[in-house]
Amino acid sequence: MPPLPANGTNTHPEEPTKDVPEMRWRDEKKEESTVQEAKGDNTTGDSKEESDDPTKRLENLTGEDVNRWMKELMPPGTKCMFVVSLTVAPEWQGQGIGSAFLKWGAENADKAGVFCWVHSSEAAWTTYAKAGFEVVGTLDVDLDEYAIGPPPRKELEVSKGKWGHYVFRYMKRLPR
Repeated sequence: MPPLPANGTNTHPEEPTKDVPEMRWRDEKKEESTVQEAKGDNTTGDSKEESDDPTKRLENLTGEDVNRWMKELMPPGTKCMFVVSLTVAPEWQGQGIGSAFLKWGAENADKAGVFCWVHSSEAAWTTYAKAGFEVVGTLDVDLDEYAIGPPPRKELEVSKGKWGHYVFRYMKRLPR
């Protein structure tokens, strides 16, 4: 569960740590330039094509929100662990595997004396809460505003022809 930049690649130099093997720290100043490069020039929302593309609008909304929280939770000089992704194959879910990974990561963060944070999905936030993460902010997205059509299957509907809302939770766990 080492921290990685927002674009999913490890472009930061490793900083050695004591007593915590295989942990990498984020360099906030370098992170800002990496995020800007990953976003490219089409994040202004000025182009007609982009404003008409609901997927691009949703991508911009969520990307800008994550960047805002990164600045809020990780001001320059901050050392922390950022959980980028924790995924367990469906056939192995519900057996404590995700919780074990989270426990391992939290123990390493505790040893290093740093906090952890995550941009949690709707499905995972209760697992993070059980591991001691607390919600510090949310982004509630009305999916119908960004949908290009009705849900393809009845089980995806929250009401007739509606996608409903999806809540992203920004969660933080202080070291123990």
